[in-house]
Amino acid sequence: MTVKPKTFKKRVFEIISKAEKGDWASQIFDWLIMALIALSVLSIILESFSSLNDQYHTVFHIFDITTVVVFSIEYLLRIWTAEMLYPEAKHPRLKFIFSFMGIIDLLAILPFYIPFISADLRFLRMIRLFRLFRLLHVVKLGRYFEALQMIVKVIRTSGPQLIMSVAICFFVMLFPCFF
Repeated sequence: MTVKPKTFKKRVFEIISKAEKGDWASQIFDWLIMALIALSVLSIILESFSSLNDQYHTVFHIFDITTVVVFSIEYLLRIWTAEMLYPEAKHPRLKFIFSFMGIIDLLAILPFYIPFISADLRFLRMIRLFRLFRLLHVVKLGRYFEALQMIVKVIRTSGPQLIMSVAICFFVMLFPCFF
């Protein structure tokens, strides 16, 4: 009996998927992505302090470019190997792109690319708001931790109630401003 060798694409899929025990390349990839997510969120927080941003703007910018490149490559690899994640799907790439994690992955990198697409300078002011989407990298950690997967599941099932609760809290906080 002959053993069919793994294809390059299959190996890439194994590496970018949650690591199996003993798969060192996949484990290293998982830890690299988790570290980049944590450092990216920390960078966003530190960058919000004007004194730090003024002093280390170049470092923050280079780090931002580096992380976006890594996350963009990861996103493209996930699209490329989508048929292994969704073997039963008629259009596996579209299924991944429009999946919850696919949308999170895209929203996490999209704010970096939007200024290259738009020539309207007024629109660029709005980009500052979209930078908050970079914090969605934290949701990507759900791929690696079961507790976060459970939180995502609860948010999915209780989404409308949670949104209503947040909206009510928001209005209650604003209510004193009107008096």
